[in-house]
Amino acid sequence: MYGRSRRPALYPRESRWDRSGADPTNRIQSADDLSGVGSATRARPLPRFLAASDAAEDVPGQGTGGFHIVWLDKPEKRESLAAVVNSELYALFAPGEHKIAQLELAMVFYGLVVRAESFRGRRGYWYIDNVAALMALVRGLKLAGP
Repeated sequence: MYGRSRRPALYPRESRWDRSGADPTNRIQSADDLSGVGSATRARPLPRFLAASDAAEDVPGQGTGGFHIVWLDKPEKRESLAAVVNSELYALFAPGEHKIAQLELAMVFYGLVVRAESFRGRRGYWYIDNVAALMALVRGLKLAGP
């Protein structure tokens, strides 16, 4: 039998058969065994976390902020920490509208430093609600002017 009438270039089915005498079941089984090697050595999934941080300038010249972390282990654990940024540290930030973005990034840094051992070997998401701070992390932009 040759393919459809609109496909005259197809070879007869018999000519496409493998005439080597090998059992196709053995070849399929050996390919399956080979692919099983990769899945047997696959690393276990890393533990996950979900975090969010926020900062505010309640009093001029002094900022506050903090972060909340959900460790997605079994059982799930939640932590919330608040940071008070004193006036000496706050004075190091650039003046103007960039100050709140720098304060937001300081909260991310604070969270990573305070819980460094817990973050090691994990993957997760960190929510940041300040676009300027987020773009500085993603693209490495300067927050201060030239």
